[in-house]
Amino acid sequence: MSMLLLTSPCIIKVDYSIERSVSAISATFSTLELMAALHQSSSSFLDLGKLAKVKGVVTDPCANPSSIVAGVLKKQYPLITNIALETSLSDENTTMLATEVECAWQTYTSLSHQDSVGLQLWASEAKTGQLVTLTLAHKEIAQGTVLEHTVGIWTGIFASASVYKPELTHMDWSRNVSILH
Repeated sequence: MSMLLLTSPCIIKVDYSIERSVSAISATFSTLELMAALHQSSSSFLDLGKLAKVKGVVTDPCANPSSIVAGVLKKQYPLITNIALETSLSDENTTMLATEVECAWQTYTSLSHQDSVGLQLWASEAKTGQLVTLTLAHKEIAQGTVLEHTVGIWTGIFASASVYKPELTHMDWSRNVSILH
């Protein structure tokens, strides 16, 4: 029954460094089915480090859980010692694991309500009034909101985003963005 839960696409599995966790479970129970489920394009496994990076909490998706929890929940991550696989867990180990699961759940629910940052903005997804920050070579070059306009601009791999910045009053084609005033 537990393997059905772990491989079900209807149940989202959340963890820090989830690929490592799934690999350990797969090796322990000698099942390749779990690893196959992890690498499906519509995987139901969610890595909290990667989610925290998309939400702008950490810069490294491999950040340790302590950094993620501190950034998201503003509290200290419970220190969990490695618990050996036993036939039955002690009450203390059960409590520690429950604390870790609760911390991961709180982190996930908090992150899921935050806006994503650092993603490419495609013209088809842009909404008038949406806040944007444009970057070039990992440096911020403009902040503002998407303005309504009817002119489409082909910018290669970059999306066309209209951003108001008072000191820029021209079309800046070299930066692959439309700057309107």
